[in-house]
Amino acid sequence: MKRSLKKYEKYLSVHHYLSVMRRQPAHMRHVYAAVISGTITMFIAAIILYFDYGFWHEKYLRAEAVETIDEMKDTGTSSVTVQSPSEMVGAFFREASEKIKVINLDRPSFLDGKDVYRKEDATGTPEENQE
Repeated sequence: MKRSLKKYEKYLSVHHYLSVMRRQPAHMRHVYAAVISGTITMFIAAIILYFDYGFWHEKYLRAEAVETIDEMKDTGTSSVTVQSPSEMVGAFFREASEKIKVINLDRPSFLDGKDVYRKEDATGTPEENQE
């Protein structure tokens, strides 16, 4: 196998790629750097999503399945009602409007402040109003 890779050995070395990169203009170096870093980032993200979050394959835990079956037996229902997205958004806004109506704010008193500010002279004592 080593003999078959002998003619491609030049192209498989890191030194060759670095020498090619040094001959490229600066903007092309930036493009290559962005492509290489993006590829590495996507590879790492795919690994994390696959192993930690179960993307691209089904991941079932036996304990969760047993708990859901027990809950369904306790409630006596075998079907789960699912709302459409528009119904869910509508219910969210209805609940939000009810919560806002509960808050009773009197508009004029809401804008009145409680802090009193007075101008001080150079010594740090408040000046008297000269009206």
